[in-house]
Amino acid sequence: MGYKRRARILFVCRDDGASSRMAEAFANALGADVMEARSAGIAPTILDPSVISCMAEAGIELGDRPATALDPELVAWADLVITLDETAERNCPPSRPGAQRRFFPFPAPDAGAGAQAYSELRDRIRARVEGMIGGLRMMARDPA
Repeated sequence: MGYKRRARILFVCRDDGASSRMAEAFANALGADVMEARSAGIAPTILDPSVISCMAEAGIELGDRPATALDPELVAWADLVITLDETAERNCPPSRPGAQRRFFPFPAPDAGAGAQAYSELRDRIRARVEGMIGGLRMMARDPA
């Protein structure tokens, strides 16, 4: 028996300027059949142009959505909250009862680290998100 709705995943990082935006974009682009993803930051900032470029190289346009501030309503929306750095892990409010929480640390590149550092981060995040998608698809499959 499959799920009645897609899993709601919230990716949280310090600033919603790199890791969480990448994870949200991959989840929605690659796993929209099993999940709906959003992202937020503890202290939102401007999206780094290097992030936009490296995601475009992967065939994903991030658009011009401003960074989203984390709030309790967004946390309550999620079935699974995934924090992506130490700041998010320490400062993310508790999830609602029945929701799950995971910590997948992806340290952000230092300011000015360049495109290669963001490309490596992108590839690590994509691999983790693809694993999540595979797991959700297996759970959602109807037994034969």
